[in-house]
Amino acid sequence: MIGDYVMTKHAAGRALDMLVTADEVRAALLSPEVVYNRMDKGEQCEIRQAGRIALALKGAVVTTVLHREVEQYSRDDIAFAVLSAREAA
Repeated sequence: MIGDYVMTKHAAGRALDMLVTADEVRAALLSPEVVYNRMDKGEQCEIRQAGRIALALKGAVVTTVLHREVEQYSRDDIAFAVLSAREAA
């Protein structure tokens, strides 16, 4: 928990997998360089970017941690995204 924000189990797992530090999460939450909204599964989602990461939030809940740049994604990340998109279609 950082401030009033909490992370889902999924978001915490992604942060660990990506070797994201608490300072990186704190920066993206409290001092983002870029903030924008997008739709995610029919719900509004806020994206906050700082440094090498992006956080997806629904209210005060961090739902996932992402690489900020496409070039940072691993083959596993891309394969998962493709499978998820196919399942949603």
